[in-house]
This record gives sequence, C-alpha cells and structure tokens, in this order.
Amino acid sequence: MLAATLTLTGCESSEERAQRHYESALELLEEGDAKRAFVEFRNVFKLNPRHKEARMAYANAQMERGNISEAYGQFLRVVEQYPETIEARFNLAEMAILGRNWEEARRHGEAVIDLAPDSPRSDVIETALAYSEAARNEDTAGREELGERAEAEQRHPPLLAGRHLLLLARRDTARPTRPRRSCCSLCPATHL
Repeated sequence: MLAATLTLTGCESSEERAQRHYESALELLEEGDAKRAFVEFRNVFKLNPRHKEARMAYANAQMERGNISEAYGQFLRVVEQYPETIEARFNLAEMAILGRNWEEARRHGEAVIDLAPDSPRSDVIETALAYSEAARNEDTAGREELGERAEAEQRHPPLLAGRHLLLLARRDTARPTRPRRSCCSLCPATHL
C-alpha cells in the first residue's frame, strides 16, 4: 500500500499534489480540525503559491478564528496575484475600515467600487469612506447628509457587519484609537 501511494505521489504534478492538499484542508475544516487544516494549506502554498481558492479559504478560516492580521495578509496576497478578486477586495476594505486604517480602506474600497459599482457592499463601503473624509474635513453638512444615507443603508443591510462599518465611520476619525472588544461574534476585536 505504501509503495502504491509513493508511486502515485511520484506521478502527480505539483499542481495535482497542491489540489489534493487543498481538498484535504477543506475536509479538515469541515471536521473542525483547523490546526491540521492549516498544515495542509501550508503544503498547498509550498507546491503552488498562486492557488487562489486555497488562499481565499485559508484567509476566510483565519478571519473566522479571529486571526485578523493573518487573514488580512492572505487576502492582500490574493489581490496582489489576482487584482480583480472582488471578494478579497471587499474583505480588505471592510477589515481596514474596522481597523480604522483609512488609507488602506480607501485603496481597497475604491477598487471595490470600480469592480462592483452596483453591489450593496460597495454602497456601504463608499458611504463609510465618504463619511470618514467628511469627518476629517470637519464638513458638518456632509456628515449629516452621509449620516442620513447610512441610516437608510442600515434599514436594508447588504452585509452582516455593514451597520458596524457605518457606525465606525460615523465616529470621529480624528480621535485616538483605543483597543476594544468585538461588538458581536461576527466582528473581530478592533480599535474603535
């Protein structure tokens, strides 16, 4: 049996072996064994560093576990390799807003708005970015108008954490950040 496995493994290309590790990682995640799944993901990346689906799955799993920095880095790697991967861009923009990193939020948010202008998630991101800009410029009228727009968007939330993004953008962006706990189980602990 071992000889057959070694022979089979010897005939597989690195892409095929990477795919096998990817499928194993997904199975392990399904079983709740994230630790072993992450080992399988690392094997995928050694064999095929450009395996987009594996990198997205790994990033999402890290985000679900609260490893925001690792997830952010993996989503960033995806958009560096595949710039038009909209889901990675959405996640990067939303994570940057939650982390109050307005420069990164603008970079990925503008890409999202260009790639998916009709998406409700783009609308939320656009409103959050515009509100933060109005706050920075001390534009009271703009803030009021965008606040009303945010309220309307909250009535029909296009994404689970959308209201959190809008509420965060409505906070005074000039004040110093302080560590806070997550507001709910869906949102990462962040600086508010």
